[in-house]
Amino acid sequence: MKNILKGMPIAVKIFALATSMLVLQAVLSYVTYDRINQVTQKLVDITDYLVPIGDAIVEANLETTERKIYMERIWRAYEKTSQNKEQLQQELDIWKNKGLLSDEAIDRAIQLSNKGIAHVSTPEDIVAFARLQPALENLKTGHQEHRELALEILHLLQRGDRPAAHLLEKELEKNSQTLQKHAQTILNDLEAFLGRSIQTSITHENQALQLSWILVGVATLVGIIFASIVTIGLVRPVKKLVVGTQAVEQGDLSVDIPISSHDETGELTGIFNNMVHGIRETQQLKATFGQYVDPRIVEGLIEQTSAVDEHPKKQVMTVFFSDVAGFSSISEKLTAEGLVKLINQYLTMASEPINQSHGVIDKFIGDAIVAFWGPPFTDEDNHATSACQAALAQAAQLRKLNHMMPDLMGIRQGLPPIQIRVGLATGELLMGNMGSEDSKSYTVMGNTTALAEQLESASKVYGTQILITEETKNLAEGFEVRELDTLLNEETGRPVRIYELLAEEGDLDVGVKGMCKVFEQGLHAYRNQQWDLAHTHFEHCVEQQNDAPSKVFLERVNTLRHTPPAEDWHGIWA
Repeated sequence: MKNILKGMPIAVKIFALATSMLVLQAVLSYVTYDRINQVTQKLVDITDYLVPIGDAIVEANLETTERKIYMERIWRAYEKTSQNKEQLQQELDIWKNKGLLSDEAIDRAIQLSNKGIAHVSTPEDIVAFARLQPALENLKTGHQEHRELALEILHLLQRGDRPAAHLLEKELEKNSQTLQKHAQTILNDLEAFLGRSIQTSITHENQALQLSWILVGVATLVGIIFASIVTIGLVRPVKKLVVGTQAVEQGDLSVDIPISSHDETGELTGIFNNMVHGIRETQQLKATFGQYVDPRIVEGLIEQTSAVDEHPKKQVMTVFFSDVAGFSSISEKLTAEGLVKLINQYLTMASEPINQSHGVIDKFIGDAIVAFWGPPFTDEDNHATSACQAALAQAAQLRKLNHMMPDLMGIRQGLPPIQIRVGLATGELLMGNMGSEDSKSYTVMGNTTALAEQLESASKVYGTQILITEETKNLAEGFEVRELDTLLNEETGRPVRIYELLAEEGDLDVGVKGMCKVFEQGLHAYRNQQWDLAHTHFEHCVEQQNDAPSKVFLERVNTLRHTPPAEDWHGIWA
């Protein structure tokens, strides 16, 4: 071989070398082209078939969900004694139209699946599309059965046969759940199919990239430039899609990949951006619902996590009940618009301490707020402490609100001061999902809730701001309180010792603290029917601090002097 090379002219050697390079370049170019063509084929499968099929299934699910909502509205319309026939007919027309749109979406998915089978070339893709086709046909059949069952319910409602309609309603709900599971299975299969296709595209892309680098070493300058253009033009958008997909997987929904081409990669980028936009809208919808129901409850019920148990259970919790003092007289002085602005601002500021202390706002009743603290939202050892902190923090919020009132209402004079009364009670409560089959609320129930409301009402009598039960006082740590009285629980008829929550430990004014000790002595004398001594102590409290509860007890002492209670009296004022 060496002898042959030595005897070969230089021109022949150069020609042979050039020819070898050209052949090698041609081979490498063909292999590179084949890999790029496979990547393009996968991208076409994704953009023209897989993603549109998934969009069609999602669209069918959305239309089915909206049909369910309209079905519930139609049901409620039939249950009303007086029916708006024109509105009812409109609801029926929309419901039927949603069914047609759902069928059209499924038919579109079936057509795309048929085209996909004819278009794909690899055996695994053909098998995947073949498995998808009967599943779509079954989904279509299920939707038809669902619609027929719903029509039968509507016929029963029209005839006034509500018991029979209620029986079919349960079957319709089971059918709806089956459809959702079936649709989710198809979407999962599509997701797996899409993942395999993207992974295959990446694999082919990496192979094409490696061969392109080999081509750099053996090809001409033109080949190098051409390979670089092709590689960069193909790899960059795909890598951006991969990075964007990873970011979405990690929870970043702000991803928006710029479209740098008008080919299949650019189309796929647009579809990816639309998909992320849809997910972002879903998250925004969840956040919107979180304004009406505590976000932790919304997330727990949607994700079905263990944090929110669907079945009610009993546990010891602390309940909060607050109300604006003299709200009726305040509302009479304001316009409707001004009243709405005031109540919204008040509820916003009053809710902040509750949310910051991990409490759950159960409901707003006009200007009243009902909230609770307890597992799993609050540690079982800290619910009473957190509730007391929130109640005291509301006082600071109230000062801010009163300071904002002139700017908020646009009035400088004659504005009534906003004051609140709060009742806190600790005890065993039933917590969980409660309500009818069609409408539920995640709430708490029990005597403790009624007791908290009773304490809020009692604050009006004593002229206090925050009243708590003895159990709340025993569980809460780090607060200045004074025993105020003994009340009869309106629900149970049992006596309950109540306390006034004054401040966090160490924050109480020295004068008020001294007055509380005198009040304690007066309360002791009062319960022992030592009227003169009790009168002296309570009168001292009024003179020193203008204490409202002491004024109440002075009136009681004057009454009991003339009408003494029984000898076995325990200090309970009825």
